[in-house]
Amino acid sequence: MRLCFGTFAQILMICSVEKTTKTKMLNTLVQSVDETCKLPNNAITPLLQCTSNLPDNRSNGLGEVITKAQNADPAKVAGYFVKKVIPLIDLSRYKLVILALRKIIAEDDTIHGDTVIEKVSGVTKKALRKQSHFTLPNFLAGVFLYTVSINNRIGKQATEFINDEFIRSLSNAQDRLIFTAQKNNVDADSFDEAIQTYLSNIKERYSHVKTLLYNDQPRPFYSFFVPNNIEHSRGRHNSNVFRNITAKTLTDISNFIILDGTGGLGKTMMMRHLLLNTVEEYDNFHHIPVFISLKDYDESNLFDFIYSMLYFICGISLLLTFGLPTKRVFQLSVYPL
Repeated sequence: MRLCFGTFAQILMICSVEKTTKTKMLNTLVQSVDETCKLPNNAITPLLQCTSNLPDNRSNGLGEVITKAQNADPAKVAGYFVKKVIPLIDLSRYKLVILALRKIIAEDDTIHGDTVIEKVSGVTKKALRKQSHFTLPNFLAGVFLYTVSINNRIGKQATEFINDEFIRSLSNAQDRLIFTAQKNNVDADSFDEAIQTYLSNIKERYSHVKTLLYNDQPRPFYSFFVPNNIEHSRGRHNSNVFRNITAKTLTDISNFIILDGTGGLGKTMMMRHLLLNTVEEYDNFHHIPVFISLKDYDESNLFDFIYSMLYFICGISLLLTFGLPTKRVFQLSVYPL
């Protein structure tokens, strides 16, 4: 096995979300250091097959990826990966990307143990063998910067072994990895901007919905949603009925709520309402909503599942990059049964 840009990009392509093209993936990667670089279609396959090198001459019309990568600020590249590269990767394969790259690095005997293989955090090959905690954007950006600095052609023979079967063979080792958030010192304006970006993305994503009645195209959620009344029981003979439920109504009761009801009563729709309501009332309520659907839960470590979802949902990776306090995320937890 040999690590180079081509083998790195192959791993990301195999683990990418559906409909991500090779051209999209590779251009997104190189533009992290050279925003004007635009790889033509005929340059994509040679790079992935490790038969050509990345461009480094503006006169060829492609870009100066190698030179600009050498002078790039690793932290800024990692920030770019948060916004542009991570959304291209299938959230269920985050850990597989790390495991695949780590295996290739471990088996690449041209890389010495004291070589800094991840240039954002300064991790060496030797340290990587024992590493279990990863900040995904940092790791990918750091390895990317390393691959840009070496000859891409060295990975030519390794490309035939990098396929979906190779990725799936690493599945049993996923529980050994833990995702962590990057802690940065950022100013209040940057933090508030990240929050507003997240809230705006949530509103755009969840304010329209398809239903059995409206399955042709998404409809505005509040064009048909009417909130159910909720009965809060404190024992067999002590209960209150609440109408026009909001997230604030629930936090006045408790920070941990279970919505119980038979199938089809509208529990999931109520969750969507609470999410959108919290977004609308953020200036007054000051809670940051997170909506996680357990229909995608595969019985792996629940905390890791939630954390991986946080990287994926509507740009919340921006907040994690800024070290969002856990207490503010999970101030109100509502579970539909």
